[in-house]
Amino acid sequence: MYRSRGFTLFELIIVITIVGIIISIVFSILSDSRNKGMEGAIEQNLVNARSQAEVYFHLNDFSHVGVCDNASSEDPPGIRNFIEALDEIEIRRTGDVKCVDPPRGATEGWAVDVQLVRDPTKWYCIDYTGAAEVYSCSTIGGINNQSDPFCGPEIDCPVLPSP
Repeated sequence: MYRSRGFTLFELIIVITIVGIIISIVFSILSDSRNKGMEGAIEQNLVNARSQAEVYFHLNDFSHVGVCDNASSEDPPGIRNFIEALDEIEIRRTGDVKCVDPPRGATEGWAVDVQLVRDPTKWYCIDYTGAAEVYSCSTIGGINNQSDPFCGPEIDCPVLPSP
């Protein structure tokens, strides 16, 4: 009587194919989780930056001037450290982080926007008014050469639902 001692080549190919499909599904799930984690870190840094900007405003004689650039421990610390932390997160991809101080002659206003990780066609923007919105493009410093220190809907840049 004939007795099989192993698997046929066809059975091995089928098993390897199924294992490959399962591994590709797991990797895609893990990749999405990593991107969600990066976006969570970005949003948390933006929340912390907003709090620090308010501290800076009160310690800097009710002025936001220099809030994006000041990282000194001698002066009231600005949000430069948070922006640098966002840049560190962005190093892994080609994202962009923008911070805008008040325009010349003004004492109030700042805004930060960050390109989202999972959808690089969208930007998350926070500003001194408390706005936290998702836009289809950068709303500060990039549309029609404007550099308004707030997040605001533009004709060319509609507000999108928050992630």
